[in-house]
Amino acid sequence: AHLSELRKPDSEHPIKWYFFSVTEEEVSRGLFWREDRNQKAYVFKREIEGLEQIATDSTRKGGPLVADYIDMVDDDLDPDAAKLLKEQQQQMIPAVLDKTRLKEYKALKWGPGIKSEEPTHQDYLREFADDFCTLMLQSIDDAVDEAAIEPDAVVDEARDHLRFAFMRAKTFTVTSAATEVT
Repeated sequence: AHLSELRKPDSEHPIKWYFFSVTEEEVSRGLFWREDRNQKAYVFKREIEGLEQIATDSTRKGGPLVADYIDMVDDDLDPDAAKLLKEQQQQMIPAVLDKTRLKEYKALKWGPGIKSEEPTHQDYLREFADDFCTLMLQSIDDAVDEAAIEPDAVVDEARDHLRFAFMRAKTFTVTSAATEVT
């Protein structure tokens, strides 16, 4: 397979399993290969500055935390994977996803880690949490609207008769005349 063919968002060529990052594979399965991506997916594009320097600093390797955020091979950066992932983020995702479903954030400086007591981190976390909650609530509302039953006059009339019958049954009093068998 030619590389340009593999870089197409809808490419499902099996060679991608061996040469592309796990993150890219997850994005492909969850976004590129889905027809309903503009109804089911949101992308929150976040960048954390400084990971590359920490990962390559010989005096204090980034440790396992950095490996959670960056592609590495044998304690070193994987520049090929980083290049492919950057291409995916900058070109492929915007090409297939409606821009209303893509939220980008300013780069955040590595702390190390994200520190909730740091004012810039607080602002970042607040903005991200607000955006996430707003989009999830909208998504829930959309799902409820989609699942709503179409109004039907016959169903409404049957429901009203049943409601009336239940109300009458609660107040119905049995008399001796109603219980006599003739």
